[in-house]
Amino acid sequence: NVNPMGVNLFLEKEVDPANITRTLEMVRDGGFRWARQGFAWNDIEISAKGDYTDSRNPGAPVDAWAKYDRIVAAYERYGIEIIARLDSPPVWARMPGDDTEQFRKGPPRDNNDYGDFVYAVANRYRGKIKYFQIWNEPNLYGEWGGHPVNAEEYTALLKVASTRAREANPDAVIITAALAPTAEDSVANQNDILFLEAMYRAGAAPYFDVLSTMLYGLGYSPHERRTDLKRLNFSRPILLRQVMERNGDTQTPIWISEYAWLSLPPDWKGDPTKNIWGESVDEATQARWLVEGYERVQREWPW
Repeated sequence: NVNPMGVNLFLEKEVDPANITRTLEMVRDGGFRWARQGFAWNDIEISAKGDYTDSRNPGAPVDAWAKYDRIVAAYERYGIEIIARLDSPPVWARMPGDDTEQFRKGPPRDNNDYGDFVYAVANRYRGKIKYFQIWNEPNLYGEWGGHPVNAEEYTALLKVASTRAREANPDAVIITAALAPTAEDSVANQNDILFLEAMYRAGAAPYFDVLSTMLYGLGYSPHERRTDLKRLNFSRPILLRQVMERNGDTQTPIWISEYAWLSLPPDWKGDPTKNIWGESVDEATQARWLVEGYERVQREWPW
C-alpha cells in the first residue's frame, strides 16, 4: 500500500527556483511520490570539519545548509518523500593525495568524519527525512574514487554511518549504496553478487534496512529470465535475493535506485564500442518495457 514509483533528482545543482518548482510539479503530476536526492558532503561541509559555510562564491560566506533547507521544504510542499543520497567527500576529508577530480567520490580517510556528516544531516532533518542511502556504487572503481574496490572497507563505512544516523534519528531507514550490475570481478570493478556476499561476511546485515541496486535492461526484454554471475539483464536482482536468503536475511527488501533502457537518438554519432548500456531500443519499446518491467516486479518479486 505504498506508492512504489520514484525518480532521481539533483536539485542542489539547480540555481533557478522556478525550475525547482517546475521539476517537482512534473514529478507530482507524473504520480511519483519518492525522489532520491543528492546531499553531497563536499557541498555542505566544504572547507573544514564542522564548518558549514560556503565561501566559494564572491561576497560574504553563506550558510551551506540554506540551499538544502529550501530543497527539503520544496519536497514537503509537493508531498514527495526524500531518499537522501550521502556521498562525495570534501577535499579535507579525503585520503592523502586524493585532492584531484578523480578522487572526488573516494572513501574518506576517517570513516568517523563521514559518520559525523551523516549524523548532522539526519539530525537537522529529523521529522522531514528518514531514508538515507549510504554512498553509491562502491563496487565500481570510478565510484570508489579510483581506489581498489573492497566490500569490507565499504561495510566498515556503512557500519559507522548507520550507527550515527540511528543515533540522530531512531526512525532512520538505512539503505545500502546502490550496487552496480557488473560481470567483472577485479579490484577495479567487482561483480555485484560477489560484493554483496563479501558484505555479509564482513557483518553488514544489522546495519541496513534496505538493499539497493541498479536495474538496467541493457538491451534485453524485461521478460528475460536467464540468470548467472556473468549475465547482465533484468533478472539480475534474483541473484542478489538468493545471496540474502543464503545469509538468513529474508525480511530485508530490495529497492531499485536507477532503472532504464537505453534509447539513443536516431542521429547518434558516438562510438558504439564505448556504450556500456547494452543495445539501444526505440522509444516506443523503451516506454513499453519500462511499464512491463514494473509490472513484472510487482507480480513476481514481493521482496
